[in-house]
Amino acid sequence: AVISVQTVEKWASDFVNSLDETFRRNEMLRSKRISKETTAIIRQAYRNASQRLILLDYDGTLAALEARPEDAVPTHELLDFLKQLSDDPANHVVINSGRDHLTLEKWLGGLPISFAAEHGAFYKEDGVWHKNQKKEEWDTRLLFILHKFEEKTPHSRLEMKETALAWHYRECDVWLGSLRVQQMINTLYPICMRLNLQIIQGNKVVEIKSPEYNKGSEVNRLLLKKRYDFILAIGDDTTDEDMFCVLSKKTITIKVGDVSEVANFNLPLQSDVLPFLRNITVPYVTDKKENAKERLKAALGFIKGLLGNKIKQMI
Repeated sequence: AVISVQTVEKWASDFVNSLDETFRRNEMLRSKRISKETTAIIRQAYRNASQRLILLDYDGTLAALEARPEDAVPTHELLDFLKQLSDDPANHVVINSGRDHLTLEKWLGGLPISFAAEHGAFYKEDGVWHKNQKKEEWDTRLLFILHKFEEKTPHSRLEMKETALAWHYRECDVWLGSLRVQQMINTLYPICMRLNLQIIQGNKVVEIKSPEYNKGSEVNRLLLKKRYDFILAIGDDTTDEDMFCVLSKKTITIKVGDVSEVANFNLPLQSDVLPFLRNITVPYVTDKKENAKERLKAALGFIKGLLGNKIKQMI
């Protein structure tokens, strides 16, 4: 009966259809790559907007991923650019990160920008930090398992945040790290289900957190407070998909690294991010400065002319 249904013609048809579908999907994903033309369109939309929301992930987006997370300190170039970006009163700049709020405050707290830390569990506005979620009292069995995996996986490390646990394996042997991740997730799944905790597999990190808040919930909170005519969101990891999903298709969502089916556009490398942001914003800032210089020059010329006439009259 199976053979009579699964004929050679049907197998061949299924194979060809599968190839066609793969080709169409690859073409769709390839079309998301940001080109010069796309950049020009985004730059013009930026210039035309009067209220802008700019959502930026930190690790893997604004800063390169480091084997040791504490080494991903912002460069002077990045700090200067963020300051310049936030100086424009039309811009609301938000660092939407999985980092703990103390690290973000230490590294970037001097900038006049907003923050979301630990996937929306904390947020900072107008210079004040707010907590959405109380500090977790972690289950002893859960901690025991995580510490065991840390012990038997050389160069891995467990980071304990107030509202999340993160097991990093960026410095581990690639094969061993991949093996341990699957073993860990399989072991933790029943416990996390019982405790209503979410397991997120990111870029060389496994995080355990409450599902109540994420990067998307923080974006929703921001959108309820104010209307924007330009929204740009950039991120590189699984958790940034939550941010992209809650945003309209009319917004500019960009996945760094692997192409995302959720994000509208793609930048291949982390090193592409800052040049892209400069490309769409700095010429606009420069134009405004040049216009201001021209206006000042014209005003000085006018005053000089008046003074010249006064002197002639006195003579």
